[in-house]
Formats: sequence, C-alpha cells, structure tokens
Amino acid sequence: MELLYLPLPLALRNRVKAFIDICVDRLSRGIGGVLLLFLTAKPLHLGVKGIAVVVIALSVVWIVYFSDRAP
Repeated sequence: MELLYLPLPLALRNRVKAFIDICVDRLSRGIGGVLLLFLTAKPLHLGVKGIAVVVIALSVVWIVYFSDRAP
C-alpha cells in the first residue's frame, strides 16, 4: 500500500507492485517453510513450544531493532 503514495510513474509502480506481490511474497513464504522444516527436523525437533520460543525471540529482536527507527 505504501507504494501507492510514492511519486512514481504509473507503469513503474505497477511493475514494482507486481514484483513485490509475486516474487517477494513467494520467496518469504519459501524461506519461512524451510526455516520451519529446519526447526522441526530430527536434530533440533523443537515442537510447538520450541517454535513459539523462537518466534517470540525473533519478535523481540524485531521490536528492539525497529523501535529506534521510528519517524
């Protein structure tokens, strides 16, 4: 949605939006799936509680990192 507010030509905006909607979305889902497979594999075998801990830890890192960058 933020892309709509940038002063870009319409053709460029549509190409960038299509790239983000298709490539970036699918790539991020793929990385998430591979990460989930890695975390649930035999050596780690974290289970639901372990994955919840990983998600909470990543969320805390994200919040701390982006709290300094607020406009």
